[in-house]
Amino acid sequence: MLVPLAPTGSVGNITSPAASLGASYLSLAFQFVVEVAGASPTVTYKFQASQDNINWYDLGYITDTSDTISTASRVRTTTGADICFISNPVARQYQWVRVVTSGNNNVTFRAEAYTLL
Repeated sequence: MLVPLAPTGSVGNITSPAASLGASYLSLAFQFVVEVAGASPTVTYKFQASQDNINWYDLGYITDTSDTISTASRVRTTTGADICFISNPVARQYQWVRVVTSGNNNVTFRAEAYTLL
């Protein structure tokens, strides 16, 4: 199931609206895509989750290139996509997710969550 977090053409520093994941899921992944990068582009982003849509937590993730768990914000300076797979999603059945960006300089982006039911 695709869950939009930040629509195509998003700009600036945002905390996206909370998106509900609905029913239980087996896996959870996020995609952050830099669509346009202008002069000296950079954007920092992280994914957060909540069980009550009030208290938010940075998610532990692994990437497609590393199995080391991290909660650090990620930085992107070129066009393209990053994928984050949530560590142990079955034990952490969060109800709500969002993306938070900061330090955005000349970057247009989008972000989605994907669940496997």
